[in-house]
Amino acid sequence: DVARGRGEYRDVLARIEQPALVIGIDTDILYPLDEQRELAEHIPRARLAVLESVHGHDAFLIEQDQVNAFVLEWRRESIDGAG
Repeated sequence: DVARGRGEYRDVLARIEQPALVIGIDTDILYPLDEQRELAEHIPRARLAVLESVHGHDAFLIEQDQVNAFVLEWRRESIDGAG
């Protein structure tokens, strides 16, 4: 629990200053996409990328090309371009 001992959940997320990439998987039932949307919505400098896959939670291991593309694009725009 990211908020344990730090305050209210949404307030804790709102204090995160660094850019963040949140990757949600449309078929993940362990960490549902709605939870990833909530994180991205409440972290000020976050972006949500949705990985579409039939592989559920394990898609982040299987769909490496998609994950890599998300990270490269996010880095290019959020980190490299922030200079």
